[in-house]
Amino acid sequence: MTPLQHLRRRHYSSQQAPSKVTSPHIGFYQSFGRPIAKVFLGAVFTYQVAYWVWVKLETDEMKEKKNDEINDLKAQLKAVKGS
Repeated sequence: MTPLQHLRRRHYSSQQAPSKVTSPHIGFYQSFGRPIAKVFLGAVFTYQVAYWVWVKLETDEMKEKKNDEINDLKAQLKAVKGS
């Protein structure tokens, strides 16, 4: 029997081709890859928002301290000029 005849016979047979064996790792990531990615991206986004808020509050506090220091120095300058 030639290979071509073998393929024709197999085509009409009721047997199915053997299923490809997949690695358990591949199966896990096919099932849970998207949820893991969503949780990871959500965590990164939450961290970035929290970090941005913290930096914003920190810079506002530093600006307030600098402005208070400037106002104190202005008051001292007025006191020195007035005497």
